Amino acid sequence: MLNFYVTDPSGNTFEAFGNVGSVDYSFVCSHGGEYTLHFSNAASTDDKLVSLDYEVDLYVFGMPQMLFLTLIVLAICMVAVAVFILTSKHP
Repeated sequence: MLNFYVTDPSGNTFEAFGNVGSVDYSFVCSHGGEYTLHFSNAASTDDKLVSLDYEVDLYVFGMPQMLFLTLIVLAICMVAVAVFILTSKHP
């Protein structure tokens, strides 16, 4: 088993898991800076393999970046359709 904990840019431990074999954990970086994931095998004489899968989601104006970009593309398409309709000759 491993000890696992996360520290924020100020060095404060904001989440700690003791003696875990597997952790599914997500968090939001509320302060700018470096967040550190700590893995400790000090209580065991056996070697441990740590595998880490992570995903970083960026937010723009409080919404996920992909949703924001989708809304921008949709707005541009709506403006293009409006310009096409307004500039077309009416019979």
